[in-house]
Amino acid sequence: MAITFFAHNANIPCIAEFFHNESVQSVINTLGIDYPQGYYFSEPSAAPVFSV
Repeated sequence: MAITFFAHNANIPCIAEFFHNESVQSVINTLGIDYPQGYYFSEPSAAPVFSV
């Protein structure tokens, strides 16, 4: 909770990474984290390839 408190007071978005199930998502919501990401939403995709 200290990290989310600091981030919100400094106007910094707080991101939770590497979570994979609904119970962890519930905790993330309770903590007030702004942006969750992880396998719960989707598996990682390949990086885009840029040509010059």
